[in-house]
Amino acid sequence: MRRKFLERNEWRKRVDPVFVQYWSATKKLIVVGPKNRAEKKRAFDELSAASRLMPNAPPKVQNPISARVWAEIHRPLDGETWPHGGEPGKAYAVNPEASSFFRDLVFLQLGISYRELITRAERESNAHRVLLRIHRDYYRFCWECGFKGLRLKFNLDHFRIIVQGLDYGLNSLNEIELASCFDEICPCAQVHSGEYLKKLRRRVKTACDRLIESTNKPTSIGI
Repeated sequence: MRRKFLERNEWRKRVDPVFVQYWSATKKLIVVGPKNRAEKKRAFDELSAASRLMPNAPPKVQNPISARVWAEIHRPLDGETWPHGGEPGKAYAVNPEASSFFRDLVFLQLGISYRELITRAERESNAHRVLLRIHRDYYRFCWECGFKGLRLKFNLDHFRIIVQGLDYGLNSLNEIELASCFDEICPCAQVHSGEYLKKLRRRVKTACDRLIESTNKPTSIGI
């Protein structure tokens, strides 16, 4: 029993403390109820402080992937001007496909980039139907239920933690340590399965490798 307890806390030695501070503050801000204004402000201040520290936290790996993964998820089509500009201080109606969240949703549901889906939709009727489904789910998220009821390959919080965590020591943890780490920092505030997280980490790494490999694939099509 003592060995398992020690193992569950061993992760703190290998995961960057600034990364832990950032996600712990993120969790606290989400978990704190809206009525507790003083606690909410304290959590917000903690997250702000951690956010300022993160850019200066040196990755624990030689080739960090987090920034490259998100850049590829949001990368515009060849010839597309994105994100679009506008007059400062004004809010504009936006084509859903021009929003970063729509492109996040494509990846969370399909495990591929928006660029790849659009390229497929130009050639495959089934891919076009999938694109229409994501439009529907985008508005369901906005107006109805958030992520509830949506079929996702990846939970957004879990994906964000793992992708960023791969740069800050998460890859070195065994399943017991992974579960302990996620129990402390994950905003979903649930008890996590180490076996599930171990498999999820492997799936996320595979999806990220595939994304990075697709960086230079064009979206232009022959006419």
